[in-house]
Amino acid sequence: MHLLEDLYLPLYLITSSVISTLANLRTLRNLRLAHPTYVQWRRSAISSDSLQPITDHQEHHFMHLHSLEIDTTFDYIPRVLCAHPTLTSRTKHLSLSCLPPLPGITLATLFGPLLTSPSAFQSLTHLSLNFIVPIHKPEGYGLGANFFAPFLAAPFLKHLVSFHLQHRSPLELDDDALAAIVQCMPNLESFRLSTASHSASHMSRPIIDTSLLALVYLMKSCPRLKEIELPVDADWFRVPTIKHLQPTRHPVLLDLSISPIGPVGLGEADSPGDVARFLAALFPHKDSEFRVRGGKPGTLKNMGYSTMQEEGDNDKPSSYAHRWSTVLEQIEKRSASGCSGEGV
Repeated sequence: MHLLEDLYLPLYLITSSVISTLANLRTLRNLRLAHPTYVQWRRSAISSDSLQPITDHQEHHFMHLHSLEIDTTFDYIPRVLCAHPTLTSRTKHLSLSCLPPLPGITLATLFGPLLTSPSAFQSLTHLSLNFIVPIHKPEGYGLGANFFAPFLAAPFLKHLVSFHLQHRSPLELDDDALAAIVQCMPNLESFRLSTASHSASHMSRPIIDTSLLALVYLMKSCPRLKEIELPVDADWFRVPTIKHLQPTRHPVLLDLSISPIGPVGLGEADSPGDVARFLAALFPHKDSEFRVRGGKPGTLKNMGYSTMQEEGDNDKPSSYAHRWSTVLEQIEKRSASGCSGEGV
């Protein structure tokens, strides 16, 4: 036990005494605590008096804990986070997974009193929130600006270098709401909003309400960003009008996963050439990479268009994969001809 570095325990075994024992494992680096899947599918976990917050602690407790992963219900997560004073103080990677919350519940509930505590999450650099438990959830339970608002007061956000949100319901966030979130994370290098797979989605509205302007806000608030994953709707994106677009000086991996919505071809999107011109101007570095769902990651020259999965009617020129492959081809042509995208 003295050399144990990685440990997985089911949460029904976790009591206050077990937490105290774990705290004394000085080599423990990666800890995963999870309820069985059938419990994660519920809205609430069975309450137990055997897991009570511990107040007494010593300096060496959880001394080398690097990664903490908790898979349970939305209301049980704060009980685990608050089980020991130093459980979260030294953790660098935190992953929380649960069923998406009901309407009216915010991220303040998920983190509890630790959200604004100056001693909690002092070393946290990577945060992953996963609301994708495989169970049907009505699309009306979208996560909006009010869901994230209390979260923005957390002091640890300014230290994050990676923020990953996985979700299977719409994010009711427009460009301004997304900008308010990333403004609190100035040191981000990776920002990912990942959606449920297209085949599992039965939504009749966009996964997110942001536009391509969100990319400008992201790079302005988080100039160190090297990886961006942002769902957009290929039939509705419009190119923002910006007189003086500040180009990104370093390579960026841009993943624009497509949000399928409604019949293909009924949107009001700008031409692929306009989108390509905008993206090439914002991300002009020759080593920047562009990726869409179904496409291979890689440099523009090596982009595997033939591997892309068509959405809807493959014969329609406005099909999602065709639209994005055209955009990427336009970017490649601009890169090959030396165009930098001035004048956007």
